[in-house]
Amino acid sequence: MHIYLSRVLKIFLPLFFLVYYFKKIIEILYNYLKHLFKGLRILCADALRITRETSFLKDRLFMSIEEQKASHPFSREFQTIFLIITSGQSVRTFLISDVLSLLTMQYNLVIISPYASNEEFVRTYSGKNIHVLPWIDNTDLLLEKIATYYHMLKSPSDTHKSILENIRQSNGKQFYLYSFAKFLDIFINRDFLDFACKLFIWTLIPHRLFRRLFKEYSPALVISTVAHHSSSWPLTYYARHHGCKVLANIISWDNISTKGLLDTSAQHYTLWSEEMAEELEMYFPCIKSKRHVVGSPQFDLYYKDELLLKREDFLSSLGLNPSLPYILYTTNTPVAMPDEHLIVRRYWKEINRSGLSKNVSLIIRLHPKDKIERYSEMQGMENFAITLAGTPKWNGVDCWIPDREDMIRLANSMRYAAVSVNVASTMSLESFCVKLPTINVAFKSGDMRWNKSLWSFEMYHTSVHYRALVENGAVAIARSMEELINYTLESLNKRTLRQDEMKRALRLKVAYHEGNSAERFFEVVSDIIDSKPVRKDGAFYRAKHSS
Repeated sequence: MHIYLSRVLKIFLPLFFLVYYFKKIIEILYNYLKHLFKGLRILCADALRITRETSFLKDRLFMSIEEQKASHPFSREFQTIFLIITSGQSVRTFLISDVLSLLTMQYNLVIISPYASNEEFVRTYSGKNIHVLPWIDNTDLLLEKIATYYHMLKSPSDTHKSILENIRQSNGKQFYLYSFAKFLDIFINRDFLDFACKLFIWTLIPHRLFRRLFKEYSPALVISTVAHHSSSWPLTYYARHHGCKVLANIISWDNISTKGLLDTSAQHYTLWSEEMAEELEMYFPCIKSKRHVVGSPQFDLYYKDELLLKREDFLSSLGLNPSLPYILYTTNTPVAMPDEHLIVRRYWKEINRSGLSKNVSLIIRLHPKDKIERYSEMQGMENFAITLAGTPKWNGVDCWIPDREDMIRLANSMRYAAVSVNVASTMSLESFCVKLPTINVAFKSGDMRWNKSLWSFEMYHTSVHYRALVENGAVAIARSMEELINYTLESLNKRTLRQDEMKRALRLKVAYHEGNSAERFFEVVSDIIDSKPVRKDGAFYRAKHSS
């Protein structure tokens, strides 16, 4: 009997395993085909969306050109620059800083931006030697996401590796895009994906848009203020292939080690520091361009006394007692820090239980994407105030369009604060500019479940761009509410804490942070266009101080 059964099993077991594995192969193929067809549907949807947007853009763009020419004729003596503005951060860095006034002293300027759909934006910035024209919003294409993950697979960045590990654990939509990028690695390389992204956008945007723009203005230089925003790439691509010089800018210190795509059409890049120039060479060897270290004009505002109000006037306008020192807490985005409002509420509660009660104020500066409703329970409390980064004026990807009043509020908030608190943001570097003791929150509230995301909480203080601040002691890392309170007390009692460490961190990350980065950027632009560089001891300095 046993012998008979063993003979039967010898016959049927291989057949069983063959059927089992065949079924598994069919399931795998089915899943891949299902996601492939889903991807094709998304590609078609992307194509239809861009086609609709550019069809609508064409009429607005041509009309805007005629209106701007009639209202603000350009000087024939000046060459023209295209300045592509695609984020609130680039508005702050290039339009609210001295960059705008410096450029228009010597050049005609065409600001090309999706924000030109906002009438207030057009009224604010169009004028003598300045035209403001509409453009498409950031495209966020499926091809871009696949190319991004492909780049992360090849990147030596520890941050990219951490993001991919989070994707692998999530097993969600991003996981399938990552898997597809990994599959493509068998057949293609990064240059091909970069070419495919550009070709896809280039094919869908009517070429007469570019022909009309470039024929009308004949720009000497095209500047992309945010190198990783794909909406500017068609303009820089067209410019590069039609003999026009192109300059791309890295807008933030994390872009090179966290983003997956940068503009490959630019012959020139402006960067914050030598460290950033090295990172660009290391993480994006495919980008062959000249590097120009200029710092960042976004830091210049902390060195401009004309933006400062009297301390008493500023704090009184917020309903705070000018005689009390105050803590400035700058928040993160709700997606990146969903429980931050709970931490802030508990922080203020613990402060009022301590010896600091009624002896210190707290100002919360909300991130542009944060919502004041999350802090409704705290509004009206004694010695407490909330300030906004600005009122959203745009319904696109980036709804923040800062103005001069926003920057005045920020400059005064930072200059008069006693302590700066944030999770892990550029606000740490900005605090260093005014020698402000800075504390980073490195714990969760414990009262809210976090959704899985590409950027996990554990990465905030260990990521490539940020970890140097932690390692050299420029910031205090509070890993509990008790530590946060203790560090706050220490900072209030010792205002000169970590000064040397802050200086070293600024030199490493920003290089030039004395209030003249806008001038450095202007000089780079002048050199690229082959005009005579204008420096402090020349015409620019005399013109500026004689006005």
